[in-house]
Amino acid sequence: MSDLAKSEENGVKGESRILAILVDDFWVLKRSVDVGGADFLVQIPAENLDELFDRNNKIQVFGIIQAKYFENNNQVKILSKYVECDKGLPRTEFFVLLHSTDKDGEDIHFFFTANEVQKEFYKDKTNKHYCFSLTQDRNYADFKNIKKKIILRRIKEGILSTEKERNMDLIKIIYVNTQHTVSHSPATRIIETNDAIHKLEQKNSVVQITKTSKATGTEQIVSTFLGNIDDIDYNPVSDTCTVK
Repeated sequence: MSDLAKSEENGVKGESRILAILVDDFWVLKRSVDVGGADFLVQIPAENLDELFDRNNKIQVFGIIQAKYFENNNQVKILSKYVECDKGLPRTEFFVLLHSTDKDGEDIHFFFTANEVQKEFYKDKTNKHYCFSLTQDRNYADFKNIKKKIILRRIKEGILSTEKERNMDLIKIIYVNTQHTVSHSPATRIIETNDAIHKLEQKNSVVQITKTSKATGTEQIVSTFLGNIDDIDYNPVSDTCTVK
């Protein structure tokens, strides 16, 4: 078997094993597959329609799990830009799951957060990759065969932590702009349909879209954007927006 064919086979193995771990607790939204493995984008499921619709007004965060299959002492490389942000801090939404098979044919896996990748892996000569390989000095015993429920819990905690941090950053941006921008009349756009009045209103750097029912007078926040009202195309029929 050629090296390429072997890599593809290993990639399929890693993909199937991580799916078995993730599908019961997360929505697996997208997979970007290469010959060596796959990147899984996962989201915490909504428990009901109200929660699902409410997410339109929040920053959505996806967990990113890079899965790779390796044999024996083969080296696994993870791009540094996946692991850390521009400031060098570990990404709380990024995780690595490495799979292999031991000498008895049993499945084994190693699970790492981005923070653990920074601490436990080593850099290659280009400094563009974090590298993993089993040696006498590096057996990664503390990260081996971690229970499924612990892996799922840590992924969920990472997603929630990232969502909170990004929402706090957004609040800070809005606060700073509000405190340091000269006050002016907000730009407003009104769109009327048979059953509702839709209002796009800009206050400093934030555009808020609301929908008021003509029948009940109930006002609902459809969405909130950072940007300019003139850059938004809003469809009142489907309640969807596109940025020009």
